[in-house]
Amino acid sequence: MPDSVSMKTDTMSIALAPGVVTDRVTLRSFTDTDEHEMVRQIYSDPDTAKMLPGDTETLEQRQTSARANMTCYRAPWSDQGFGGWAVCNLSPELGPVDDFMGFCGFEDGSFDGLGPELGYGIARPYWGKGLASHIAETCVHWLFSNTAHTVCYAVIFPENHASRRVLLRNGFVDQGYAVDVHNSITRGYGALPLFILKRADWLNSIQM
Repeated sequence: MPDSVSMKTDTMSIALAPGVVTDRVTLRSFTDTDEHEMVRQIYSDPDTAKMLPGDTETLEQRQTSARANMTCYRAPWSDQGFGGWAVCNLSPELGPVDDFMGFCGFEDGSFDGLGPELGYGIARPYWGKGLASHIAETCVHWLFSNTAHTVCYAVIFPENHASRRVLLRNGFVDQGYAVDVHNSITRGYGALPLFILKRADWLNSIQM
């Protein structure tokens, strides 16, 4: 479990998202102004954007992709009891406190019996600092500690070796096959490798 995880009500909540605070980051509800930062820091960086679904060739496409991303993570809070967050810096050692770092959380799942889908995206200045793993760990801890879900999953682009390491480090199991999700084949991304984490396995790992 990440150090010093606490829960609080996010007073800026738009879609009923609870705030989550660790020793390194704050996870808070998205605000409408986050779209600009999503476009600037996530979807305008080619190496970051290529690991995420959505078109990014034009500014309008980047804005549309950022808006769609935020919507899919905000919407489930209203009726599913989970969703996503904006990730903001809490550690002066990493950079300006409260700086927008990216997004993370769960969107409504696409497969029966596999629970919600974990996703995240981190702005380039914060790569290589262990944040992706920390954020994934925080999300999983929140889900299994605050909901009745017994499983969750994640998909990645085959060339995203960094995310593969993050998922394996956090106990996700590579199912050894790929799936067509979010119309990935039709949109030219191909089938995506599937990783699953069961609550029972997560509990065993944190009790070791």
